[in-house]
Amino acid sequence: KITVVGSSGNFQAPYDGEKTFGSKQLLFNGSEFERKGGDLVLTAFKQIRKAIPEAKLVIIGKNLAIDEEGVITPGYISSFSEMQNLFLETDLVVAPGRCDPFPTFIIEAMSYGIPCMVSARDGMPEIVDDKVNGIVIEQPTPEIMAAQITNLLGDVSRLESMSLMARHKIKTQLNW
Repeated sequence: KITVVGSSGNFQAPYDGEKTFGSKQLLFNGSEFERKGGDLVLTAFKQIRKAIPEAKLVIIGKNLAIDEEGVITPGYISSFSEMQNLFLETDLVVAPGRCDPFPTFIIEAMSYGIPCMVSARDGMPEIVDDKVNGIVIEQPTPEIMAAQITNLLGDVSRLESMSLMARHKIKTQLNW
C-alpha cells in the first residue's frame, strides 16, 4: 500500500498578504552555484542590465565574491523575517538548474506569489507550469533567459497574473 505525502516549502501555511511588482529585482539561490546555473544567471544578468539598468540580482545561500554592478550577495539568510522581506521585494526567481530534483525554494517563492523561471530538468516543471505561474525553459542559455526576463520585468500585469496562479498552485497543491 502506498500513501503519497506530497511536498511543500518551509512554511506552515501559504502567505496570503500583499505582493507588489515593479522592483526589477531577481532572486537566485546560489547555495550550489554551478549546479544551480549561477554562471548562466550572471551572464544573462549582464545582458538584462543593458536593457534595464535599474535591475538588481540578489544571490543568496552562499558567501560569494562577485563584483558586478547590480549584484547583491548577502550570503546565507537564517532569519525568517529577512527572507520574507526579500521574497516580497522580488519580482522574479531565476532557477536554471542543471540538476535540482525538487527545489523547495521555488515552492516557497511561489507561496509569496513570485513567478519563477526554471529549467525543464528534474522536478522543476512539476512545480512551475510554463506561461501560467512562471516560465519553463527547455535549454537555458543566457540569451534566452535574458530575453524572457527582460520581457517579464517590463510587463507588470503579466507578473501579477502569474503571481495569482503561483499562489493558487501553492494553496491547492504544494502545501502541508
